[in-house]
Amino acid sequence: MSNPKLEDDLRILLVEDHPFQLRATQYLLESYGFTQLTTSGSAQDALQQMLTAVQPFDILLCDQCLPDLPDSIWSSSPVIAG
Repeated sequence: MSNPKLEDDLRILLVEDHPFQLRATQYLLESYGFTQLTTSGSAQDALQQMLTAVQPFDILLCDQCLPDLPDSIWSSSPVIAG
């Protein structure tokens, strides 16, 4: 019996508004074996994806300088706070 790899189980939401950076980071994560990767090009889209996800994301990787990201939205969001 084989044990599943951690990379197969983690659901990752990657948020990056710059297309090149998004593709490069996605490629890097996939090359390390992360298969459950969802991408978003904006903070608003990412919030919508988190709110409507059937299963919650395990990891949020986010560009800290998104143009549509209001101050403190991640720390005050009920999605993040649980």
